[in-house]
Amino acid sequence: MNKKTRNHIIAKWRENVSNWVTIDIFVDVIPERFSGLLDSAYNCLVSYGYITFGVASPIKDRIPAEPSKGRVIIIGAGLAGLAAARQRMSFGFKVTVLEGRKRASGRVYTKKMEGRNKVAAADLGGSVLTGTLGNPLGLLARELSYTLHKVRDKCMLYRTEGKPVDKDLDKIVEAAYTRLLDKACKRRQEISEDFSLGAQIHNHFPVV
Repeated sequence: MNKKTRNHIIAKWRENVSNWVTIDIFVDVIPERFSGLLDSAYNCLVSYGYITFGVASPIKDRIPAEPSKGRVIIIGAGLAGLAAARQRMSFGFKVTVLEGRKRASGRVYTKKMEGRNKVAAADLGGSVLTGTLGNPLGLLARELSYTLHKVRDKCMLYRTEGKPVDKDLDKIVEAAYTRLLDKACKRRQEISEDFSLGAQIHNHFPVV
């Protein structure tokens, strides 16, 4: 797949992520020497969910009302499982999602806490989007017109008994973590880029 063709299609869809982009709009804007790659590039991006995904009505309306293919079972109703289910449904499959918990969303969960006439919330899983330009969750937020809040540069850490973590200790731990991450990153590049940083850390720096 030609990178320029691919990037042009992705950029065009991101101009308005609430719409379904058709291949026709690219016929006149893709250089003629790349026109033979347009079909494969577009179909690949749609099939792998890089474009035209989400919850906007023009996109949801593309999901067939009745499945025309076989049945698929998805294990887990986390973000990956739900995204996989939606994608398979758009392909015409009948999808069943199995989840062990009594709720969807997997690790992403906001716990509301009440007491003494006060209400607070704590994220028990993922809560921060690092970069929103190409982040699928950032694109979903745009589709839903959700407001994203900037994370403060300084974040206080607290011990289990409620007291702040010692600043000097925090600096030592952060420096050690950064060194560990750098070593794992270099090791991953030496072996294979397909290895996650987490896998490298666990394989070469086991917890005792």
